[in-house]
Amino acid sequence: MRTFIAIEINPELKDRLVHERERLRRQLAGARIRWVQPQGMHLTLKFLGEIEAGRVEAIAAQMELLAGRYAPFAIRLQSLGAFPNLRRPRVLWVGVQAPPVLAALRADLERCLEGLGFVRERRPFHPHITLGRVRDSGGDRVDWAAALAIGAQEPLGEQRVEALALFRSELRPTGAVYTCLSAAPLRGHHET
Repeated sequence: MRTFIAIEINPELKDRLVHERERLRRQLAGARIRWVQPQGMHLTLKFLGEIEAGRVEAIAAQMELLAGRYAPFAIRLQSLGAFPNLRRPRVLWVGVQAPPVLAALRADLERCLEGLGFVRERRPFHPHITLGRVRDSGGDRVDWAAALAIGAQEPLGEQRVEALALFRSELRPTGAVYTCLSAAPLRGHHET
């Protein structure tokens, strides 16, 4: 099964993300983009890829240990961007501003999972929530910089991060379906 570890986004913030996604859909009408549905809006910490069902328990145990070391903290959604860049966008995203504890949590997660045989991510961590995947950029008909600059003016909102979640991702013709396999509440007493 295909899996990843993420932070869930609360319903109020998802509503704001959907509003922003719809604004972008109108602004970027000249491009072909596969837009993310609300149930697919999350902050991925680690993509695990294909795993056997028997590994879920060990992964969940590592998540529980890690979650015991971290207190809940706040993140803020702000700014829009594209990977790899605005000249050749492939992924459209909303940036996540967070205290240093998010990077520390993610680094600890990488270390814990490395002990279970998962390869450490080499790319720098850029916390974001994907809004869409670009299939055809629309050439000169689309002004990517202008469309993304409009949304960068105001924060979309913030939420407290209270748990880590292990998700299963099933790819279907209508889009991915996500199922939470395990959740680990953050129970530490101090932000790390």
